[in-house]
Amino acid sequence: MDTLHLEIKKAYSNILDLLFISDSSSNHRNNTFFAHYLTKLPLRISKDVDVAGVGLSENKDYACLYLGENFLKYSKLEKIAILLHEVYHLICKHPLRRNGRHHLRYNYACDLAINQKILNIPKNGLHVKQFKLPYDLTSEIYYDLLKDDKYLKAIENFIESLENGDLDTHDLWDQLSEENKIKIEAQLNSISEQAKQKCRGNISADLNELINLNKHSNKVHWLSILRKNATNKSTEKKETLKKRNRRYRDNPNIRGHKKSYKSTVTVILDVSGSMSSDFDIAQPLAEIKNLCRQLSTQVDLIQVDTEVKKIEKFSQNSTNFSRSGNGGTLLYPAIEYCIKKNVNIENLVIITDGCIEDYWDNPPKSNVIFLLPGLNKLSLSTDNFPKKPRIFNV
Repeated sequence: MDTLHLEIKKAYSNILDLLFISDSSSNHRNNTFFAHYLTKLPLRISKDVDVAGVGLSENKDYACLYLGENFLKYSKLEKIAILLHEVYHLICKHPLRRNGRHHLRYNYACDLAINQKILNIPKNGLHVKQFKLPYDLTSEIYYDLLKDDKYLKAIENFIESLENGDLDTHDLWDQLSEENKIKIEAQLNSISEQAKQKCRGNISADLNELINLNKHSNKVHWLSILRKNATNKSTEKKETLKKRNRRYRDNPNIRGHKKSYKSTVTVILDVSGSMSSDFDIAQPLAEIKNLCRQLSTQVDLIQVDTEVKKIEKFSQNSTNFSRSGNGGTLLYPAIEYCIKKNVNIENLVIITDGCIEDYWDNPPKSNVIFLLPGLNKLSLSTDNFPKKPRIFNV
């Protein structure tokens, strides 16, 4: 083993020691988890890697951490940030979620999604603040935003201007067979659970939620699909002095206009007795709340068992969810209610265990997404739906 390999391994070992002895302040609370995660991850030193990267083993059946010569050039805090960056890639299963997307644009999107969660990211790391992009989105959604040439060009210009090159390499993210995806996903889930057990669950709620949301590599895919369709619609304009008139910007006495927006998402929640686990309800609602935060809006939430039990507005600030039913299971009354009351169901999310009616006489013409717990199947026939609904297990 040459001197360079030994220097990189020593630097890596020193950073692990720092993570293990970090204090319990809010900025360091998760460091013990990250340290245990990294110790479970096979390490490779490679001349083909500039700074760092996560990639596959020689047989492509498990994930590894790769470090290169330029890892040594960074400060201790920056080294920690680089290693956390790689761990977040694996927690979010980014190498498994590419699904044929454009390689370079997907790389940028993944970095934008995770760097905002990490302190002391080196100057050559991408951050949403640099490019005036919104916070707290998934890599799939950032990927869609980067289809706008102005964002993509700005990132490319930034990368070209760097003296030290990009922060990490994604060239090791090969397209995988389904068999290898299953193996690697099992490995990464196992590492996360072992690391959580080692630090006795002492991790932040945000990190724990992120781990749970990404236990399956396609977990957040339905949110990406919904967001494409769920743009807010302007319903009316009101005059206001708080905004300048766009035609007469130089005259502060001419009122501008403030638009009012109406959500285009409605959520039907099965609260029948067969939805016995609160987790079956709580987890999808947590993701709906995340969607509300991303869109800066609220959704219409309809609880139903054999009849509509409760209608309410649900937003990112909703805290006291109260279940209002526990009877049989008939979800079509919620559809009838929406039609009768003219509720916007342009984009409909239905959270259920799947054990519902076999047939709907007049299914909605809107975009429909069914969210089912675990490996449950939908009993409803969707052959007569005007638009083929999407069905996801969460």
